[in-house]
Amino acid sequence: MTDASPTTPVTTAGLIDAWASAMADLRAVVADLGEPGWRAPSLLPGWSVGDIVAHLTWIERILLGRFDPPHEPDWAALPHVANDLGRATEVPVDLRRGRTRAEVLGEFDATIHDRHAALLAGPQELASPATNPFGKRVTLEAVLRMRTFDTWVHGQDVRLATARPGATDTAAARVAGEQILGALGYVWAKRVQAPVGSTLHVVVTPPGIALEHAVVRAEDGTGVPVPPPAEPTTTLTLAFDDLVQLGCGRTRPDSTPEQARARVRVDGDPALGALAVRQLGIAP
Repeated sequence: MTDASPTTPVTTAGLIDAWASAMADLRAVVADLGEPGWRAPSLLPGWSVGDIVAHLTWIERILLGRFDPPHEPDWAALPHVANDLGRATEVPVDLRRGRTRAEVLGEFDATIHDRHAALLAGPQELASPATNPFGKRVTLEAVLRMRTFDTWVHGQDVRLATARPGATDTAAARVAGEQILGALGYVWAKRVQAPVGSTLHVVVTPPGIALEHAVVRAEDGTGVPVPPPAEPTTTLTLAFDDLVQLGCGRTRPDSTPEQARARVRVDGDPALGALAVRQLGIAP
């Protein structure tokens, strides 16, 4: 098994390549879609395949310091928007709904080209300060991991919407899985409210990426990564596809969240394990 801790040694070049490969995979999937495929509904309520491309373009433009003109959607026609974050992400998507597929893809291509060049030219230390799309100061590693995660997951949304499954054994898929497992400390300590000293061990199996991660609830109330213990309080064993579905809050065409949760094997404390399964989720 591979330890999926976010502190697993990585390189800047490796993370940039993972991000770039996720973008390239998404672009390849949509390359030969006609207008019906471009307009096809995705797994995300109210969003088409083309809307996902527009969303990813907008975020990378922000990271380049490029901002859209003011736009006010017809909110009455967008009942899937349920909160402030939804409104913020809907505005740039709705702005691009009036553009042709060629125009949206052209902007995507130009943006990703420029963003890739900026990453290659920019600081190469993973600990270098960077700004995320919401204006928060974080590290370059945090930005690269989150952008790879977001892009890969949305690429899966597109693949599933167009019946083209795949890309679950790539470097970007590994980063995405690590991001989900990186939230286990919060899930275990804050959402589950597991007892101090109790441990959660998660084993992720193929097909897809094999991963393993464990956390303990510390005395200060936080969840801290630890080496997989010999006798964990609770162990969850699940397939990579189910980790992604539950971790990202998706209802797939072939599987509901309830079905995915039912496939998770729980060993050790059954009550804590069942609660941990229900509390997984860091949807992009």
